[in-house]
Amino acid sequence: MKTIYLKEKDLANRMQLTDRFISLTNILRSILQTVSIATLELAKNETSTDELDLSGIVDRFRRPADGMPVDIIDKLTPHLRSHFEKRLFSGWYERNNSGLEKPLSILLQEWVTFRNNKPGHGVLDIFSMSNWVDRIELLIDQCLAVFSTAIPIFDNKTLLIEIPSGKLKIDFPLIYQGKAIVITSITQRQGNWKLKLQPLDYNYSDEKTVSLSEENIFNSLGDYNNNESYKIIEVNCCGKEYIVEHNVPIRQTETFEGRHKEVDEFVDWFNDDDSRRCLVYGDGGYGKTTLVLEAVNRLLEGDLNIIKNFPSLICFYTAKMTRWTEDGLERFSSIQPVMDECIREIIKFYAPTLDKQWYTINGISLIDKTVQYLVEKKISRDDVLLIIDNSETLSDSPQKNAELAEFLKQAGKKLVD
Repeated sequence: MKTIYLKEKDLANRMQLTDRFISLTNILRSILQTVSIATLELAKNETSTDELDLSGIVDRFRRPADGMPVDIIDKLTPHLRSHFEKRLFSGWYERNNSGLEKPLSILLQEWVTFRNNKPGHGVLDIFSMSNWVDRIELLIDQCLAVFSTAIPIFDNKTLLIEIPSGKLKIDFPLIYQGKAIVITSITQRQGNWKLKLQPLDYNYSDEKTVSLSEENIFNSLGDYNNNESYKIIEVNCCGKEYIVEHNVPIRQTETFEGRHKEVDEFVDWFNDDDSRRCLVYGDGGYGKTTLVLEAVNRLLEGDLNIIKNFPSLICFYTAKMTRWTEDGLERFSSIQPVMDECIREIIKFYAPTLDKQWYTINGISLIDKTVQYLVEKKISRDDVLLIIDNSETLSDSPQKNAELAEFLKQAGKKLVD
């Protein structure tokens, strides 16, 4: 594939400024997407990804942005250096012998910022194109050098990456009719995966749709979420059998001593028909999460004397007032986006890749839609236990206290136990 990119770059450098700028941008976008796919394949096939949070990657490829592959590479490079090859992507974080003043990761972040400010949301002018066109060509050269080991080889209609143990086959159509591609979207409906792409051809590049195999990397990531995060188990408790779906993490400690009173109070709350909500409070580091995970894991093992209200769906959600975006770490000004994502986490038990309809509504409308969805699945609010960890981060002002109280009130009335 490196030869394909070099050929396209040579063609671009024969063009006048505007065409050259656009063509080189297309090439860089394609290279970064190719490397992000290859990096995911390396992580999946050559390492254990248990310690990685790969959630959200599938959703981000539904409509890829220029900052997305940079984020993926940046997230996976330390993992791959630790578990695969310690010198992988030399020059990504470090200054290499190319003579550049900054590492490639920083240079690409500057390019993403420019893309967002000018072509994406601003006015693209001749001065900007003149200033950036040579820089984009340099970024292409650096990417081809730094990522040389991850850019697949096209051998007898098969894409391969050279690895110490041999060759890793890439089961993803990164080449279409002899051309490298740019991914425009990846979708999944009823188990069928579709890739929308455009060939890297400046003269004519119509959008094409191809089917992805069941072994594609995104289906594997979906399986990762389903098999590892969301489990279906059988629980025997007090002479009865229950089928429970959950995403509860394992215990945080192998030796749990004391807290007998608190565990007993947890059992009393479960057996109380009238109490819908339970608050576990204490200073930071006091052991709130440890206590809850110990109690819930005992529940799932059938070791608690629960005679009423045994849930069939237990959703454990860790609240965070920050999220990563193309512009870096963003902090929410209200708790609404966090609580909306909490509700969506429940739906992900049944639909790991959510349709856009779940992101176009929020608040009460989202709760109502979720209730309707669960009713169709024959799941009532008595069947659902929602555990919100780290909730103290949501309650650092009177306004947020009021927002959190209203959310808990509405969710408790309509949706969960």
